[in-house]
Amino acid sequence: MLQSSRTANLTLRNFLFPLLKLRDVTVCALLTFSLAAALGGCGAMGPKGASAQIGVVSQDAHSWSILYSEGTPAHPAAPPASWAVSLPSAGGHLNYVQVPYRAAARPQQIVLTFQVLESSDAIPVSYDAKGSPCRDHDPCTPVAEFHVFFEQQGDDLTSECGRWWYKPGFRLTDARDDSYDVQPFVGDGQPHTITIPLTAEMWTSVNGLGTAAGFEAALMNVGYVGITFGGSDYFGHGVDVEEGTVQFQMIDFQVE
Repeated sequence: MLQSSRTANLTLRNFLFPLLKLRDVTVCALLTFSLAAALGGCGAMGPKGASAQIGVVSQDAHSWSILYSEGTPAHPAAPPASWAVSLPSAGGHLNYVQVPYRAAARPQQIVLTFQVLESSDAIPVSYDAKGSPCRDHDPCTPVAEFHVFFEQQGDDLTSECGRWWYKPGFRLTDARDDSYDVQPFVGDGQPHTITIPLTAEMWTSVNGLGTAAGFEAALMNVGYVGITFGGSDYFGHGVDVEEGTVQFQMIDFQVE
């Protein structure tokens, strides 16, 4: 059901993925959207039965799952490093890539090494143009990004504090303007190693309403880690490639 049509996907994803222009509030409330039955029927909950070795992020490609996407496999491919996934052509979309993880103690940071290989004619774009507007771009190219995220164990995809994203994104689209220069372009074919602190002020919950206490509670009960693809406003609405080819390669992903 989740992959039946672009219209259905957009409607459902408006509830599943974060809108980040809201101001923080002092409570971490459950969202009141009545989606539980629909999500269960669509199989949108992901691989909740998967297990993980305590304190270890699996580097095995088959342990990672590609979720809420269209025109993609269920798991990344296995290159010589860890794993890789290619952006689908227009009409498809790549959204979540995640792996089960259980923390032995409160983690302090996430360290990932990756590279993005793009053909010379590549035009990766945000799947949801309304969520990631073109702003000053001429011609219009909705910028594609990825963000690091984690998900709490037992998350039902409606809880405000069930998923958290690192606010700074990393641009796959080499389209520069004042709005997006703060997000570094990483589609240069070179390895990048990034250390991401697990501090509440650098992270956002589903609708930006989560608190530091909600962040800590989710982090102490983390069930999955990974990355999501989208735009600068909606972090998980997906990306595709209008022309050329783009391959994301994860070389290493550690929670420390």
